[in-house]
Amino acid sequence: MATRLICTVGLVVAVLIVCPAPPVRADVLTLLDGRYIEGKIEQSGDVYKVHLNHGTVLIAASEVKNVLLDADGKQSPKQKKERERIEKVIEELKTHSNWRHAYEEKSRHFEFKYNVTPEIAKGYIDLLEGIYKDFTKQLKVKLGPGHRREKPLICIFRDAEQFQQVGGVGGGVLGYWNFVEEKLCFYHDRNDPEFTVKVLLHEFTHLLTHLIKPKFNHPIWCNEGIAEYFGATSREQGKLVYGGMLENRVVSMNAWRAKGNDYHIEELMKVSRNAFGGLEYGWAWSFVRFCMSSKKYNKKFIKFYVGLAKDTRVDRGDVSGYYYPSVKPRDMIAYFKKTFGMRNLDKLNAEWHAYIDENLHVSSGKGYLQEAKVQWMENKNKEALESIETAEEEWDGDESPLLYYTKGRILMDLDKYALAKEAFVRATELDAINGRYYYYLGDAFEEMYGEDESEELLKEAVRLKELARELAPDDYNLRYWVERDAKNRTKGKKGETTGKRRVRGG
Repeated sequence: MATRLICTVGLVVAVLIVCPAPPVRADVLTLLDGRYIEGKIEQSGDVYKVHLNHGTVLIAASEVKNVLLDADGKQSPKQKKERERIEKVIEELKTHSNWRHAYEEKSRHFEFKYNVTPEIAKGYIDLLEGIYKDFTKQLKVKLGPGHRREKPLICIFRDAEQFQQVGGVGGGVLGYWNFVEEKLCFYHDRNDPEFTVKVLLHEFTHLLTHLIKPKFNHPIWCNEGIAEYFGATSREQGKLVYGGMLENRVVSMNAWRAKGNDYHIEELMKVSRNAFGGLEYGWAWSFVRFCMSSKKYNKKFIKFYVGLAKDTRVDRGDVSGYYYPSVKPRDMIAYFKKTFGMRNLDKLNAEWHAYIDENLHVSSGKGYLQEAKVQWMENKNKEALESIETAEEEWDGDESPLLYYTKGRILMDLDKYALAKEAFVRATELDAINGRYYYYLGDAFEEMYGEDESEELLKEAVRLKELARELAPDDYNLRYWVERDAKNRTKGKKGETTGKRRVRGG
């Protein structure tokens, strides 16, 4: 999995707020995550200085894949050959970044199509094949081919824009599994690769569940619960570790319980598909985690889950809200009680709640950050600000540029532009080559200009937005926004500079 570019001890990634003259000639630098930047490049120790028309950035050599310098003077045959090799690599990178020319590859169990770099794709492919092996081993089930494809198709997009355009989904969606077409699609969010993996593995678990019995839909509570369980998988010292903590789910559950609410397991099982929301995802995950971690209930839950699809004694048929045949709540609960050897679920419910109280805790700011992102996407900006401020207070470890970027977007939607500017400045300090961070920093300056009409503010807004475009030449949405804002200024109009009128989560 690719690492995010952040500023930590020993890693220099910074921006110099200067405006040098336009580069005389263009060099090209490619990063490990597939981005490329064109400017005048010089190496200084373990960092590269990239001089652009609207600023200079420093990039750690450890984050750089290739550097193509515009040649001066004569070159030896060896230097010329190496230059040609790098030119070919860069040209291939640019070509395959377009989805029409995406890479295609087959693994043992899946077909892949992707326009991220092959290195990034390999990380995902190896991860998914590993999960496939462990899923079948843990559930003791053999997965067959699909009803439409022998090998399900997995599409990996390099950014949200191409994912949304090709996949036909709205903003805020990171990935989805289409069980009719047997196709899983997601995009590599280089700003938050950890969350990308969680979403991917959640949707991938739906894919694996589908292969237990194609043309059957598991009841939503256990289907989403087990998807959340495998979605929390992490890789530690080369091994996959299951049953991780989803702190954002715990945050939601705790807030709901603090108001005097609670869920009985039988009540959760009866929630209809249309009424099953984010809160229910958390409760379902907590129950599956409780069962999977219990010597007493692990085998019983697995037998129940697989048996819903495989056991000939289960009555399957049309159920409201489900595309394929499923199991009605009454029959499903009866089968659950029989599998668990219980006539009444009150004792099990009490054990589950005791497990929640003893084992599910929020220990860092990450859960509040994810909760803030969800609240912001739902236009609950005041609640989102409270969550992001709590995340900032509770944060442990290296600072996250994503935290300050998210805080800035929330503050922009609350018309707190000066505070948003401070948040975006911190984001750019931690990740100095993220074009969108500079774009929204420029937005904050432009909104501040609208309040007091200081020409210095407007000048800085324009510089930052142009710098953003230079740092992300292949971000077509960003380029459109910069060009649109420039046209609006020329016409004497105030541009649509507030993030909420653009791309939620962009």
